[in-house]
Amino acid sequence: MIISDNGLRLIAEFEGFSGQLYNDPVGHCTVGYGFLVHLGNCDGRASEAPYVNGISVAEGIRLLNDKVETYANAVTTFTTVPLNQNQFDAMTSLCYNIGAWGYQDSTVLRELNLGRYQDVCNELRKYVRGTDGVIYPGLVRRREAECVLFNTPIIEEEIPVSDVYLNRNIVGRIFTRAASKALAGQTLTSAEKDKIKWLVSQ
Repeated sequence: MIISDNGLRLIAEFEGFSGQLYNDPVGHCTVGYGFLVHLGNCDGRASEAPYVNGISVAEGIRLLNDKVETYANAVTTFTTVPLNQNQFDAMTSLCYNIGAWGYQDSTVLRELNLGRYQDVCNELRKYVRGTDGVIYPGLVRRREAECVLFNTPIIEEEIPVSDVYLNRNIVGRIFTRAASKALAGQTLTSAEKDKIKWLVSQ
């Protein structure tokens, strides 16, 4: 699966944007929407060169898209139970925040892989401390937002088959949603089947 626009917006909102290089809360050189330039404080090394004059929001979004793919892949790799798009987005946001190995070792993933979807939020709410052991209000809000997204049901969209070709994002959502339902052992609606048949025939 790939993260949706909703998932990207959630990550961007909580990461915040900085067009200039800065040291993140744990002391690593960062730019844009939490894009890690290198470990350790910004100190003028070569990897900082592309960002020394600052970056635009558009460039920050591009870096975010490039970086988030790694964490989306980690969620796909380490999660052994089916996820719908909202659940996947929430887990990718968590993974982006605590790292791929942090996600792999998390109690969130443990409960999820045991099929205890109802307990995921209880575990999410435990991941609100920085590396200094302090509870950060921003992390509390982020975990709650991820919890809300995780538990938000997917709302089926009624998209006329004839309109699908007009929007590549719609095409991607149709195939992603169909794949998620298939993995979850759910049956596609006749409308969804018709849309996919039409797309394949083009």
